[in-house]
Amino acid sequence: MDTIILPTEYYKVFQEQATLFLLGQDWTVQNWKAEAEKNVKAPGSFHFKISQVKRILLKRTPRNHILVAGEMNYRTETSNSLTLMKKGRKVSDIVPVEILIGTHVKDAKKKDIESLLNAHFGKDWKKESNLLFYKDLLCQTHLERAIPEEESGPRCEFLEEVVLI
Repeated sequence: MDTIILPTEYYKVFQEQATLFLLGQDWTVQNWKAEAEKNVKAPGSFHFKISQVKRILLKRTPRNHILVAGEMNYRTETSNSLTLMKKGRKVSDIVPVEILIGTHVKDAKKKDIESLLNAHFGKDWKKESNLLFYKDLLCQTHLERAIPEEESGPRCEFLEEVVLI
């Protein structure tokens, strides 16, 4: 393809080459970092120094405890395995929360996008039906999954620019 304008066009190309999993539809992002901070020991508090070991062994016990050991050599297992979890915490305490899709688009980024659209499609790009995705994107204060206008209805309108003297 010479030009790809919309995300859905990328999806078509990707689907021809691989299995496509769409964020928010086929999978979600979960906040594992926050759960690890609450439940798992920090690497600096392990009973070995990570920078000095060649292997890190993780073991799950029959009672679903996670043990960690650091080995100085590749062929031996001589160090003690101790719990990876903080005191009083269990693996079952780890329940990651879904991270909502979206981000704030800064005004400077919106200006860049509009500048590129003006340069590539001309000043009247807002009237082209195949560019509704960008028109909608520039109207949003918080960017979530961009829903095509035909699915959600218009979110805002661009008014004709008037030059004041």
